[in-house]
Amino acid sequence: MMQTILPWQIKQWEVFKASLLNNKIAHAYLLVGLSGLGKLNFATVLSQILLCEKINNQGFACLNCQSCKLFQAKTHPDYQLITPLEEGKIIKISQVRELIESVTKTPQVSKYKVIVLSPADAMNKAAANALLKTLEEPAGNTIIILISNQPHNLPATVQSRCSKIKFNVPAEAIASHWLIEQIEDKKEVKVLLKLAFGSPLKALAIKESVEFEYRRQWFTEWLAWQEGRIAFHEIVAKWQEFPLEMVLNHWLTWLTDLLQLALTGSNNFIINIDFTDSLCKLSERLNPYLLSKYVNYSQEKRNLLLSQVSVNSQLLLEDLLIKWQALLEAKENTHVG
Repeated sequence: MMQTILPWQIKQWEVFKASLLNNKIAHAYLLVGLSGLGKLNFATVLSQILLCEKINNQGFACLNCQSCKLFQAKTHPDYQLITPLEEGKIIKISQVRELIESVTKTPQVSKYKVIVLSPADAMNKAAANALLKTLEEPAGNTIIILISNQPHNLPATVQSRCSKIKFNVPAEAIASHWLIEQIEDKKEVKVLLKLAFGSPLKALAIKESVEFEYRRQWFTEWLAWQEGRIAFHEIVAKWQEFPLEMVLNHWLTWLTDLLQLALTGSNNFIINIDFTDSLCKLSERLNPYLLSKYVNYSQEKRNLLLSQVSVNSQLLLEDLLIKWQALLEAKENTHVG
C-alpha cells in the first residue's frame, strides 16, 4: 500500500509530522474541506503511521513491520473505519456505541488504536452526542479521526474537542498539474476542474463516471429540443434512461451559467466553459429576473428528489421542462437594469 500525500496536502502533512516528532499527538482530529480533496486518503496515511512500529526518517510508516503488514492486509485489530452502512445514509448511534465500547479496550498490536469516522457529518444528533465524552477523554491510547465535508452540520461541541486540520481547494496550477498526470485527454482538465469546483479527486471521479461521458449528449439534446429538432416526449424519454439526480445536477450548472451570463454579460466565471458559445446565445433570450426565480425553483425540485419523500421523477422532469419552455416564451424578455 503506497503512502501518498497529495501535492496540495503538504502543509497539513508538515504540521502533523511536527506534532508526531515532538510527541504531541492530539487525541482527536477533525479533517475538514470540500469533497474531492483526499481527506480520507490523508487519514489513511496518518492511521498507518500511528500504528507503525518504526516509522522511517521521512516520518512515514516503514511498511515492513507486523503492524504495517496487518494494515496493508486490512486486518489490523487496532484500526477501524466507520462509514454509513448504506451509501448516502446516516451513521447510526449503534455504530457509535460500538466505537465507544472498542475504545475501552487496550491496543492488541500497536501503541495506539486508531478510529476513522467518515463522513462525520453523517452522524445524527443522537450519535454525535453519544460521541462527545469519548472525544473529550478517549481511553486506551485511542486516536479518533473525523472527516467532514460539511463541518457546519457537526455540533460545535464535537468540533471543539478535536484538533482541526483544514484542506483548501488547491491553486489551479497545482490541481491542473496533478490531473494532467492522471488522464489521457489533457484538453479536458480545465472543464473537469470547473465541474468539480477545483477539487482534483472529484474532477478525476467525474472523468471516470458515466455522467461525464453523457454530459455533452444531454446538453445537445436540451438545445435540440429548444430548437424543435426533437419532441418533448423524446427528451423526457432520453433523460429518463439515467438517474434524474445525475442529469439535474448538470442541468443546474447550465442554469447557473446562464444566470451569470444574463446578469453580467461576462463568461469569466461560468462552469461549462466548453459550452460557452451556446450558453451565451441562449442567455440573450432570457430575462434575468425570471431566470433567477426558475433557478431557485429547479434547486427546490432537485432537493425534493434527494429527500426521503417519494417523487414521480417523470412528472418532476416534465414540470421543469414545461416551465423552462414558458420562460423562453415569456414576453418580458429584457434584462434587469
